[in-house]
Formats: sequence, structure tokens, C-alpha cells
Amino acid sequence: MQYPNTNEGSCGCNRRDFLTTMGMTLGATTISWLHSETAEGKTTPSRKKQGAVIRVSFLYPPSKTFADNPDGWWSWPGNEFDAEGRHKKYAKALSDIQKRLGATIITDAHPIATDQEAQHLVRGLQSSTPDGLVLIMFYNRSLAHADLLLKAAEKLDIPAIFFIGLGVKHGRINSYRRPGTYFIQSLDNLEAIEYGIRMIQTRKILAQSRLLSITEAEKPREGIERFLGITVRVIPFSRYAEKFK
Repeated sequence: MQYPNTNEGSCGCNRRDFLTTMGMTLGATTISWLHSETAEGKTTPSRKKQGAVIRVSFLYPPSKTFADNPDGWWSWPGNEFDAEGRHKKYAKALSDIQKRLGATIITDAHPIATDQEAQHLVRGLQSSTPDGLVLIMFYNRSLAHADLLLKAAEKLDIPAIFFIGLGVKHGRINSYRRPGTYFIQSLDNLEAIEYGIRMIQTRKILAQSRLLSITEAEKPREGIERFLGITVRVIPFSRYAEKFK
């Protein structure tokens, strides 16, 4: 199963497509089975599901870097681009998204502008791994920092949302069309970013869910589906029929 990609904020994946793909994933993905006795005679108390924790980082050098240099050039969309103002606008929108979805969105107040800052964030992700990573890039020469962080997310097996403003990245983008990365190349498309965050939130909630599979199995057994982390509990039909009666 892949996270969809988009160039204009439309990934072409609606709820029906997602549920269909999820069903195919459950049918095809390996499930690690636990001891059969774990599913027999055990009552698990209900609990409130926890929302996803998502880290958001912006990638661009401070505007002062170019304002203080007569020959400095921001590249697209030009030296008049207010990166700091855009950063605040996005941070406010992400706060609103957090309230709507119930996820915990940790938005970095300062952008990643140097190799050292990118490495520092990698270490932060390793020591306190979130459920997802969002990277928002305003400057084309920040791409190396983005690649470093995306690689770290891949190693940590967490999904990543990578947003590049339209016109910022020049050249091919095929390398970002890969499983685990939701790639957006668009103008200010906060709806697409929210869509990606909703996918991460959904995965987190599903990982705290239980799927009951009633089959002709001789004994109950329980396992964890590998991709979404759903607990799958197999119950013999005879046991189900007995309880139903």
C-alpha cells in the first residue's frame, strides 16, 4: 500500500479507494500471529484512542540572508517572497487542523537552514519518533536538507508529507513518488496538507483497533497486521455461534 502523491493537491484517492486498498492490504499483508491462548477468555477494557503525533518542519534560509546581500537572490518566487510571514500563516492553519482532527501537531518555530540544523532534527526524530513528519519547503536549495530528513523518516518507518511550493523545485520529481511519501507540489494548498495529516491520523487510530475474523479455525488466535498495525483476532465459528445463542 502506498501513500498517494499529488502535483496539484489532488491525490485521486477518495474514502472508497482508501478502504478498498486497506481491505486488499489486510488480505495480502503478512500478519504476525501471537499465541492462540491470548484470544481465549481475555477481556480488554475499552479506552479512548490516542491521536497521532506529527512533527512539522519548514525548510528555508532566513530572508535576512538575502536582504543583507546586494547580490543575494532567493530564486523563485523572488526576493519579495515573505518566507517568515508564510511560515506563520501555515503554522496558524496547522493549529486549526490539529483542532479539527484531534492529532497533536508539533510545528517548529524556526526553519531548517543549515546542515547542522537538519542533522539536529534527525537526531530529534530518532530520540522521540513521531507518527508522521511534514516538511514544507520554500527555497529550492533546501532540497538536500529535505532529502536527508525524508531518508531519516524512511529508516524510522514513519510516513512523510513533503510540500514544495509550485515553481520552487526545478526538474524531475519522480524520486518523491514512492511508498511512504505523500508528495505535494502546488501553490498554497493547505487542503492537500490536511489530507495527508488525516491519513496519518487514520493509520494511528486503526493501529489501536481490533478486527474480528470469524472462521473455521480450531482455536482462537490473535496477531498484528504489519502495515496498519491493526490487531486481528480470529474466532472459531463454533465459538461465535455458541456466544450468539
